[in-house]
Amino acid sequence: MRGAFDYYGQPGHVITDQEACFTSEDFATILGGHGVRHRFGALASHGSISVTERVIRTLKQEWLRRVALIRGMDHLALLLDDFATYYNEWRPHMRLEGATPDCAWCGRPWMAPLRSHKEVPAHIEQRLFSEASVTAYRLPRVA
Repeated sequence: MRGAFDYYGQPGHVITDQEACFTSEDFATILGGHGVRHRFGALASHGSISVTERVIRTLKQEWLRRVALIRGMDHLALLLDDFATYYNEWRPHMRLEGATPDCAWCGRPWMAPLRSHKEVPAHIEQRLFSEASVTAYRLPRVA
């Protein structure tokens, strides 16, 4: 949370479900120390925290299912750090019109691929996230 606040700025509030990790004193201390209010999604209401649920689903389906064995907490921390880079800097989001969260929330310009393109551009960037066996591709960032 602190890393996200430092990089993206602190939000006015954070919406979560009522899992134990979000109701803990440590979590409340982190949020309170940054002046961020904590709100809970509506109980048994589909879609009340849909963006958060989508991130978690992506983490499970696109990332962690590719890892044969998590070799401890340090390895898990490495996987999650790589996932944050992948999700925020490399993975385009339809909800953001093809932008990455990094581009959209930090005001950086991006080049979204056109739906009419029939070929992969020759100047596409590529990065291998070896721990999760994921190769990410993106159009170069606009200067």
